[in-house]
Amino acid sequence: MRNQYWIVLLAGFLSFSAIAQEVPNQSPLTIAQIMAGEDFTGYSPNQISWSEDGQWIYFMWNPERDTLRSLYKVSPSGGAPEKVSEAEIKDLPGDGEYNRDHTFKVYEKYGDLFLLNLTDGTTRTITQTLERESAPRFSGDESGVIFERDDNLFRWDRTTGGLIQLTNFQKGSPRPEPSLSEQDKWLERDQMELFEVLRWREAVDKKKKARSESRQPDRPKPYYLGGKQLSNLRLSPDGHFATFRLTRRT
Repeated sequence: MRNQYWIVLLAGFLSFSAIAQEVPNQSPLTIAQIMAGEDFTGYSPNQISWSEDGQWIYFMWNPERDTLRSLYKVSPSGGAPEKVSEAEIKDLPGDGEYNRDHTFKVYEKYGDLFLLNLTDGTTRTITQTLERESAPRFSGDESGVIFERDDNLFRWDRTTGGLIQLTNFQKGSPRPEPSLSEQDKWLERDQMELFEVLRWREAVDKKKKARSESRQPDRPKPYYLGGKQLSNLRLSPDGHFATFRLTRRT
């Protein structure tokens, strides 16, 4: 009885397969059309975003089926989309961070930093250097902008425009002080005993060095990475501490 059940089931399956094979493909699409993807179906807009003033909707589109997509904009009230010129693209703000009341935005573009006034639409250049500045954000009291350059934190003052380096991470390990051989030490002691003028000069040099060091502005002390990779560099809201992560290079 059980064998008869499986025979009937197998016969039904074979009959269904035969019927399915007899049904012709009704789709008008060809394999070449399917493989063409968007070149056949058309390019849909993507990467949609609002302008900072809410007057435009930006999106990437390729209605002309060019090699690359281009940036377009359209009014929220409707109308025909407009292709954004290269000159306008250069002036568009990049991704960034807003202050608490959403009146200012700090952002990075092409390796430089900018501060956008969302009230009047004006833009203030923070940095314009050959070095790359990144990760801008407002300080805890929003009186400055904190950013990264060459694996170190800097602070730009919004009022004065002054720039201060907050950390001093350096690659590798500290260099050891050069040591004198025993013979050099003996010669140095002998010269100091024989030539009083050398002793006087040494005292003068020490005095000059101490005076110069006392007049130096406060600088962040060096922190050597010792061959490790620095990441997640952040400044505490009160500006007193820098947090970071060190990982071994692979």
